[in-house]
Amino acid sequence: MQYYVTFEQSGSSGSTHVTVDGTEHPLPYSLWLDQGSSHTFSYQSPVSGGTGVQYVLDYASTTSPFDVSYARTVTGYYTTQFYITITSAHGTPTPSQWVNEGYSLAVSVQSPTETVAEQTRWLCTGFSVDQAPTQSGTSYTFYNIQEPHKIEFNWIQQFWLQVTTSVSGVTVPGTGWHDSGTSVTCNAPTTASEYTFNHWTIDGTSQQKGVNSITVTMNAPHQVTAQYVATDSVKPSIGEATHQPHEPDGPMPSESVTVSVDVTDNLSGVAQVILQYRKSTSALWIEVDMSKISGDTYAGEIPGFDLGTKVYYYVTAYDNAGNQAVQDKAGEYYSYIVPEFSDFIIVGLFMLLTLVAAALAKIRRQKRVPPKHSITTDQD
Repeated sequence: MQYYVTFEQSGSSGSTHVTVDGTEHPLPYSLWLDQGSSHTFSYQSPVSGGTGVQYVLDYASTTSPFDVSYARTVTGYYTTQFYITITSAHGTPTPSQWVNEGYSLAVSVQSPTETVAEQTRWLCTGFSVDQAPTQSGTSYTFYNIQEPHKIEFNWIQQFWLQVTTSVSGVTVPGTGWHDSGTSVTCNAPTTASEYTFNHWTIDGTSQQKGVNSITVTMNAPHQVTAQYVATDSVKPSIGEATHQPHEPDGPMPSESVTVSVDVTDNLSGVAQVILQYRKSTSALWIEVDMSKISGDTYAGEIPGFDLGTKVYYYVTAYDNAGNQAVQDKAGEYYSYIVPEFSDFIIVGLFMLLTLVAAALAKIRRQKRVPPKHSITTDQD
């Protein structure tokens, strides 16, 4: 005797198959089976329902294997699932996954993340669901899911800005995390107790002397320091300037002249010393930065000039508080002349002329002396 057995499914809209005794068949599938025979079956799972949709077998109305003792219908019951795609470049996001129809799924990322203390980190700026406008936050819950979804988290890199001052008790706002590419403006008080703002340093490099506002582009971590100096209204002290070589033997034509001077400032310190010079025939003063060569001594060089040129010069000094001092011999200026003939040349010419004169005199004397004659005596 045989019984009629039918295999069918419920809940799958895809092309679903069943495998009976090792042979696959599309559903529904029916066949005659002998009474008392034993058979195995398995339903296909998962079954594709298109992009982002699948059907997974929940259970079958009959277990496998089964013995044939009556006609029956075996039904495989499927549950619909939708794929939730979660995209995030940072922050250990919730994994993308299949979720049963009607269920909910909470997704999130960790933010900030990849933090290097006081250097760099990544911050989540929000997310977009199914390409809709961006929302703020680091988490989102899909409720009563009825279709596939996509969520993408957005990120920005941030860099640390450390703003300090060179004196205690003075603070400048700005320290903290800032988005990459943004500009941060820092404003330092111009005065603080017994100190006056002088300049900024960014990552150890001096910038913007005397300007108490600075803008920093956050393309990397930065250390910004407002540098202060003791309040100082006293000008630097400039000693008498000297130059070498000095007259009367020099300088020679086209020979450069080195100007030296002692400059001191006991409060804020010497910031800059400038040598200014010009020819007597020119109204244009030319500036040369003088360099510290030892102790309090600074030196600068004036280039060489032609014979007979008169050169004027004076020295200007600034301290770190911006005070200016000038050493110009009370407005008369220092000066020197490139001599047309040095003493050495004059002495040399005099000696040469003396030798020539002596030689000529000797020649004249020799011409005036009569020649000597020999006297011979005859002997018997």
